[in-house]
Amino acid sequence: MGIEQKENARILVVDDADSIRLQICAYLRQHGYNVNDAWSLAGAMRAINLLELDLAIVDLELGDGDGLTLVRALQEKGVPCMVVSVRSAVIDRVLSLELGADDYMVKPIDLREMLLRVKKIVAITFRRTSRRRPSSTSARSVSIWSTGRSSPRIASRSRCR
Repeated sequence: MGIEQKENARILVVDDADSIRLQICAYLRQHGYNVNDAWSLAGAMRAINLLELDLAIVDLELGDGDGLTLVRALQEKGVPCMVVSVRSAVIDRVLSLELGADDYMVKPIDLREMLLRVKKIVAITFRRTSRRRPSSTSARSVSIWSTGRSSPRIASRSRCR
């Protein structure tokens, strides 16, 4: 018996490498998740303040800051976090988990394995909180990115590009 996928789970994918971020976004959408993405620490920080998230998938090496800052912020907001990083040293994994990450995968990752880990974290989160949100198709694909301005710039997209 497989892990049951929870409807309407919203996931934020944060990675400054477009090809990786967009591949993860597309794969998660293909499997029924509502996915938002950000390529910068600034964009991700805005996203966690604007969106009700069920999980964030975070790269530690972002162009405008350290992903550990985001891991801490997610922990403070009570949002589960999976780190996906090229950093393979034990100290990076341990520090990430100590700061609040729920899981850690070293790149390159297998998308099927990532999907199983996502399902597991989301299932645990839904069990703990027993929350279900109504479906919202209008917010299905929102991308938030840093523009260098003080206000966030949000664009709706039908899919990751």
